[in-house]
Amino acid sequence: MNMLNRIRARRMPTPQRRVGIHFAQSSITLSVLAVDQGRLETCITQACTRDDARRVLSQWVSEYDIKGLPAYVTLSRNDYDTQFVDLPGVAENELRAALPWRVTPPGVLSSNEIVATGVRLKNDREAGNTEPTLVRATIMSRSLLDQLTGAVLEAGLDLRGVYPRETALITLANQDIDASDASAPHADAPPIMTAFIGQRSTGVAIARGDHLYLSRTVTIDIDRDNGIDDRQTDQLVSECVRTATNFNKRLSDRPLSKALIGPDAPGMDALRDALAEALDVQAEILAIPPNVTPADETTRATAATPEGMLAVAGTMDAALPDNASIYQPPAKDRSLTAPDRLMTATALAVLALGLISAGQAFRVHQTEAALETARAERSDLQSQVSDLQQTLAQRREAEPSAELVARRDALQQRYNAYEQTLSAFDDVETTLTGGFADPLVALGDARVEAVWLREVSINPEQMVIRGRTLQPFQAEAFAARLEREPALNGWSAQRVDIDNRTETAGGLITHDFVISGRGAVAKPDTSRETETSRDNND
Repeated sequence: MNMLNRIRARRMPTPQRRVGIHFAQSSITLSVLAVDQGRLETCITQACTRDDARRVLSQWVSEYDIKGLPAYVTLSRNDYDTQFVDLPGVAENELRAALPWRVTPPGVLSSNEIVATGVRLKNDREAGNTEPTLVRATIMSRSLLDQLTGAVLEAGLDLRGVYPRETALITLANQDIDASDASAPHADAPPIMTAFIGQRSTGVAIARGDHLYLSRTVTIDIDRDNGIDDRQTDQLVSECVRTATNFNKRLSDRPLSKALIGPDAPGMDALRDALAEALDVQAEILAIPPNVTPADETTRATAATPEGMLAVAGTMDAALPDNASIYQPPAKDRSLTAPDRLMTATALAVLALGLISAGQAFRVHQTEAALETARAERSDLQSQVSDLQQTLAQRREAEPSAELVARRDALQQRYNAYEQTLSAFDDVETTLTGGFADPLVALGDARVEAVWLREVSINPEQMVIRGRTLQPFQAEAFAARLEREPALNGWSAQRVDIDNRTETAGGLITHDFVISGRGAVAKPDTSRETETSRDNND
């Protein structure tokens, strides 16, 4: 009977399983999904350092018997940077190679120390017959990517992709675990906004199917254990309304139809209701898809956390575009132990040995002649060294000229005078020289391609910026970058208006824009010395 049961078990199809992994700053989360059954076998998280994540992941692979399964990693928002880049005329298969030379490396990294990829943003209103040119780039440190991918590969998993958090928002919005089904055209998919509330930042994305139209990152510190208060609710609703307005007016001919916000936390019901009223669309709390069944209550509870939901999202889509993943799996070559390769390698080795033997005999003959020439050259060089040593000894015994001594003393006096003058400035007070210089420098640093400033007005009550841009969305990107500048800490763009679409005689189309918000207060110069790397979003 036992033998019959084993035979029957072998004939039963093995469930298709995927592994999703989320590396947070101080923890690692793993989920295993049986795709064909829609069953979430496990979702587990453990606090650990990045250096210890390799050991923890290896233990889980052995414990849950998942070695060799396809794995998909979702990154923490702190592990990568995002930028908008206009890349006309660059093919999709060339984006990955072109982006590292077009983006601004974050922090102190150089172009050789980063890895970059990106996806093109859709724009139904201005696309016409041309392909979209605006790319949302994802940039991260090459060493950090190697550390994370090394942990997955050494644990024995088949790493297929490493995706930013924004990709998880798209897969969660689709609510579809069968990513291989491409029968539903993107044109029929409803536009859905997904707002993912993390511990220190909230990601907002609007997509139709797998097509990304808009994504932003809002910096807001939320204690999920204590819940979302009224002030944070107002801020999140305001940012979502601002994003939806840009999408409806400038990017799509079909208005937003639904909003998802989460994961669930205290105060989320009030936030959902406020968002539904402000957007006038159906709003729901973000959760794992209804056709995914957790194996037990512990798995269900872990999957409902931000870390668990990002890990589960990695298992739900395995057919994303190649450029969506910042990691490229190496090409799988044929085995080196195949018989035809062994025979070819043997023949080449015998031929190489024969050539090496003939070459060595020829080199021995040449080396003997070269040795005699080298000996003659050495004798000549030794004679030259002896002459140079005598000349050097004579120069060392010579006294410096009186003219040089006098010039040295004069230069020393000038040096002492300069040093005395500089020391007089040591006690000068410089903390009150800030003024509005730093805000103006911040305007110059927040550079966005194809954005020109025509007028800037700064006072304690309000800052107004007027300018022109080639694409309406770039004005929004410029306003977002200004909000991240340390010199404009606390300033936010309360209004971004774009009008006066103008076409020049040469066929160039421009848009006038006005960005206004409460005024920027002058900061001391030391604020620029402590400036951290910015999140170029969004």
